[in-house]
Amino acid sequence: MKKLLLIASFLVPFGMIAQTSGGPDNFGYTWKSSAASGGPTYAWYDISTIGTQVNGLGDDNVIGPFPLSSFTYYTAQPTSFYVGSNGYISFSSVNIASVAGAFPIIPTVGGPNNFIAALLCDLSFASSGNPGRAYYYDNGDSVCVSFINVPFWINNSAQYGGSNTFQIILNKLDTSITVNYQSQTGSPDPTYTANGLSIGIENSSGTDGLQQYRGMVFPTANTSVKYYYPNIVAPLTDASANWVGNTSSAGEFVLQGQVLDLKTNVKNTGNQTIPTLTANGTVTPPVGGTPLNTSKSIANLAAGKDSTITYNTPYTFTQLGAHSYRTNITGVTGDNTPSNNSLTQKIIALNPVSDTIKMDYTDGVSTGSIGWSGGNGGTAVYMSPPIYPARILSTEYYITALGTPAVGFHAMIFDDDGPNGTHGTLLDSVYVAPGSLTINSYASIKPNDTNITITSGGVYIHWLMDGDGINIGTSTSLPISKRAIEVISGSWADYRDQSTQDFMMGMTIATPSEDGEVTSIGRLNGKAVFTQRVRPYPLTAKISNIGFRNATNVTVQNKQFTNSGIQVGTGSKVLATLNAGRDTTFTFSNTFTPSIAGTYSYHVYLNKLLKDNELDNDTMIQEIIVVDTNLSTINASYANATSEGSVANASSMMAYAVYFKPPYASSRIKKTSFYHTALGGAFGFDVLLYKADGPNGMPGTVLDSVLVGSGNITTNTYIDVTPSSNNVLVDSNGFYVVWRPFGNGITLGVDQELPFSKNTYQLDANGYAPYVNNNSEDLMIKVQFENGTVPVGVEEQTLEKLSVYPNPFNNFTTIALSNSIDGNVVNIEIRDIKGQIVSPKVIKYQDKILVFKGHLPQGQYIYQLNSNGKIIAKGKLTMN
Repeated sequence: MKKLLLIASFLVPFGMIAQTSGGPDNFGYTWKSSAASGGPTYAWYDISTIGTQVNGLGDDNVIGPFPLSSFTYYTAQPTSFYVGSNGYISFSSVNIASVAGAFPIIPTVGGPNNFIAALLCDLSFASSGNPGRAYYYDNGDSVCVSFINVPFWINNSAQYGGSNTFQIILNKLDTSITVNYQSQTGSPDPTYTANGLSIGIENSSGTDGLQQYRGMVFPTANTSVKYYYPNIVAPLTDASANWVGNTSSAGEFVLQGQVLDLKTNVKNTGNQTIPTLTANGTVTPPVGGTPLNTSKSIANLAAGKDSTITYNTPYTFTQLGAHSYRTNITGVTGDNTPSNNSLTQKIIALNPVSDTIKMDYTDGVSTGSIGWSGGNGGTAVYMSPPIYPARILSTEYYITALGTPAVGFHAMIFDDDGPNGTHGTLLDSVYVAPGSLTINSYASIKPNDTNITITSGGVYIHWLMDGDGINIGTSTSLPISKRAIEVISGSWADYRDQSTQDFMMGMTIATPSEDGEVTSIGRLNGKAVFTQRVRPYPLTAKISNIGFRNATNVTVQNKQFTNSGIQVGTGSKVLATLNAGRDTTFTFSNTFTPSIAGTYSYHVYLNKLLKDNELDNDTMIQEIIVVDTNLSTINASYANATSEGSVANASSMMAYAVYFKPPYASSRIKKTSFYHTALGGAFGFDVLLYKADGPNGMPGTVLDSVLVGSGNITTNTYIDVTPSSNNVLVDSNGFYVVWRPFGNGITLGVDQELPFSKNTYQLDANGYAPYVNNNSEDLMIKVQFENGTVPVGVEEQTLEKLSVYPNPFNNFTTIALSNSIDGNVVNIEIRDIKGQIVSPKVIKYQDKILVFKGHLPQGQYIYQLNSNGKIIAKGKLTMN
């Protein structure tokens, strides 16, 4: 795809030279076409059924690496190759695309290097229905890369047109390169008027190569071009700076005061051993700073080998701003290409004590701008913060034009969890309307997800055009970060001018901070508790620093209030130190001994720390219900008497539960009460009482179960439910009251006034979990229990478990009785789902009872067996 620049550019046409052979270049490569005497014979090598398809090619991008062995290219033996969508392969990851409406002269120093251009033009694999494919195949003696039916990019409705089929064959036996052209139709987009095609080979430094053709005339079908490796290779001495700082020599961010080991890699790109060379490292700080100069020597660097060194002197970033870190190689006698002896990395030092840090590879001064023709492209930069964790507050984009009509863009953030650290998971996307933008200024965009936190690596900031005409600023201020990425029709690649331009895009992060948290207070980890009147309640607190900085002189306060808001106590404690990642538990010196029964609240406040990253966790409130132990019965509820809403997600939950822990060693449950706000089409609900003896203190043993039909329910008032047994006993571990609806539409009321018990749970297919609104609502469920110990000789009731078959049934079912039950003397009671007694035909035997459906409608029913005034068994029947 062609890029549009809002800067002046001029095209210089090159005429086609009608020749059938050429060379040599400085290294000795020559070429011949199939039309030349002694030239190659055209022979297509079909790998479409045996080769590996190259996936991921789009518009102006490069895919790889793919393995390569035993092939020599100039002085090197590359171990991998890449496939470019614009009709080339390369031996490093370079994206070659048009600049100012033309493809590059071969060779060119400073641009993309180290490639074989078979048909270097504006091709495209992108857009729906595109027939283009690419394959590669290695048969041991040669490697073939085929481009099949690849169209040109054309700015039309389909975004492509024409067709090109050609291939590159790397012969490992004679190190030759053959390009076969099978077919070619159509032509590039009309905006290409000169030099829209470039064919040839170029070495790794751009100092040598063969330009087989550059212009606008495309090869004819069934022709070939072959590049011949020289029979005699002249001695060549050449050292190069391979990378500096990191393997991409790309920009990095550090903190002011940080000490950095200076690393670099040098390579022998010639064919002779280099006896000695010196790598010279220079760090140049912003204006006014003192540069650092250091060096290190390397002896006997063999041809094709490289060496990574760490300079003896590290560098301390005492100044804020952009620094230049440069490696330059000297001391190589007869160095063939001095232009590849140096590389520069951009390093930006940021303020470590600031609450927020803005990361931007540019100086904020625009020297140009860019947009993609057709508007279906964008730009991206990779940013890795100098400190973790880093929470993203905003991303910034310098907009220079909006188009006519004006269009907006999408601000997107991607994780670097893709293959080889590329863009992977989409973390956030925000549409930015044109009306909110001002040209020639930065637009600061807050992410939808305000909790995107980088804990390692970095992220990709992506600017995606929403149409034609919008442009983003570029900067040529040196040094260049080499972090710019172009994105066209969903295909990502290094920006074609990555070595000379930066995109004006940035990111603002919140730096690591202290983060005080009130983790727990009182008993039960801050959940609601019952306590006896005139008994001291322990005012304990657990405070944690879940941030990444140590805190000092942290003040913690406590207050106690009645349910009507009257303060009845206060106190405080100062923690001299609260180190990062640590916690401390203590008891306040003041006491709380309530003399009047009722509901109280215990508040603990953590004063704001120097750099508190999160304030929502600085307070915790516990509900304390004080009861009078002299009363014969106690009524307990976490909710007030007035409903302020209905339970959340009622249609998707199987049940809700509320936990109670009476302040006695043993309590007897007398009744439960439920406040309903709607019935809908429900049949009723079940009340189940559970011991808190399940895993992690969740519901375990069933103590009682009562079915309440809809005919017994009145909305907007409490209804009482008495347990089926008058002796449901619970121990000091507490119990759960579970409300389980039958049918849709029935809902419980909720109380939304402070304090909240945080003792509510919801049940779905995955089991019990804290209620979704646990911190802002209480269910309107009450319980009445007796104070006292278990009467002598009274045990918790255990109901018989009987077998019923068949169940469901159409005609009749059999309830099989155990040996301890005589069917002739027990009474059976059957109720429908509304709780009304029904009277089907029943035949009783000593060991079984037959129940006939008769005239009863299909549905669920509850049976109950009684003997001597006690319930001895109960269960469900389903009639079809």
